[in-house]
Amino acid sequence: MESRDTPASSADAERRFERLVENIPGMSAYLDIVQPDDPGHSIPVYISPQIEELLGYPRDAWLNDDELWLDQDARAMAIDAGEAASENASGSVRFCFYTQVMIVMDTDPVRASYVASEILKALNDAGFTGRIETVNALDAYLGSLPGHGYPNLRRPLISTRNIADLLPVTSVWPGLANNPCSFFPPKSPPLMWPATDGATPFRFNLHDSDVGHTLVLHDDKKGKPGKALACGTIAASNP
Repeated sequence: MESRDTPASSADAERRFERLVENIPGMSAYLDIVQPDDPGHSIPVYISPQIEELLGYPRDAWLNDDELWLDQDARAMAIDAGEAASENASGSVRFCFYTQVMIVMDTDPVRASYVASEILKALNDAGFTGRIETVNALDAYLGSLPGHGYPNLRRPLISTRNIADLLPVTSVWPGLANNPCSFFPPKSPPLMWPATDGATPFRFNLHDSDVGHTLVLHDDKKGKPGKALACGTIAASNP
C-alpha cells in the first residue's frame, strides 16, 4: 500500500515541527537547502525565533539579509586591497616589500648581545618594535644586502605613505651643542639641559652670539625668579 502526503498533512506536520522547536528554550533550529551545483552554498528556509534572543539579529534578517552571512573581516580586507590596487594603478602611491635590519658586529659575542639589547630598548622607547634574531639571523643578514631582500622572511608590504612616516623630513631641534657666546671658553656646554615632554632633551642657551639679553614672560607665581636664579648660578659656575 502506497501512502502519499497531501498538502494538508504536510502543512500539519510543518506546524507541529514549528511548535516543537519554537518552544525549546536556549536553542534555535535552522534549516537550509544545499545547492547541488555548489555544495558550499545553501539557501536558508527556516530558523526558529529564539535566534534573536540568542544572537541579537532579527529572524527575518537571517532569512533574507545576504549581508549577514558575509565574512565582514574578509570583506573589509578585500575592499582595502581593491582601494590599494586602485591607488597603485593611478600612480598616487607605490607598494613594495620593506625589510629593515640593524646588524651588530663584534668579536665578543657577549658584547654584541649587549649592544643588540640596548638597540632594541632604544627602538621600544621610540615606539617601534623589534626582535633579536636567532634561527633567522643569517637570512636577515642576507636580506640586508642590496637586491637580496627575498631571503629575509620579515618583509611586510608597505606603501610610499608608510615610508614617508618612517623617514620624516623634519626632526626635533635639540638646541645648540655648545654655548655660542664668544666670551665663554671654546666649546662650553649649554647653560642647562631641561627635560621635555618627548624623549629629546633641550640644550638651553641664552646667548645669540655674544648677546645674552633675555625676556621671560609668565603668570604670577610661576617661578620666574627661580628660573632667573638658576640661569645666573649656572652661568657664574663657568670659568
